[in-house]
Amino acid sequence: MLLEIMRNAHIPISAAVGHSSGEIAAAYSQGIISAEDAICIAYYRGFHTRLAKSTGAILAVGSSEDDIEKLLEEPEFVGQACIGAVNASNSLTVSGYVDAIHEIQAILKDEQKF
Repeated sequence: MLLEIMRNAHIPISAAVGHSSGEIAAAYSQGIISAEDAICIAYYRGFHTRLAKSTGAILAVGSSEDDIEKLLEEPEFVGQACIGAVNASNSLTVSGYVDAIHEIQAILKDEQKF
């Protein structure tokens, strides 16, 4: 809807970036898929996501990429967690197995990091 408002206001869109389901909107904004396709993709993504059997988790973190990369290089986290997304210089998402994410969360809490 925001895209249509921008188009109706004659605000040009020169680039689009999406994360997670935002990738659907980004593809639509660039004319790669139709509105109908975007709606169908979003529906089926949600429908099938609920069927996924996962032991994974994600954690929003207020720290630098370098700091988190160092933490993730610790032996107990290798192959257990990774940086899922870098949102800003001090904001990222860590993805991994539930136990590893809980342990990372405890470490960051001890360090008084968000």
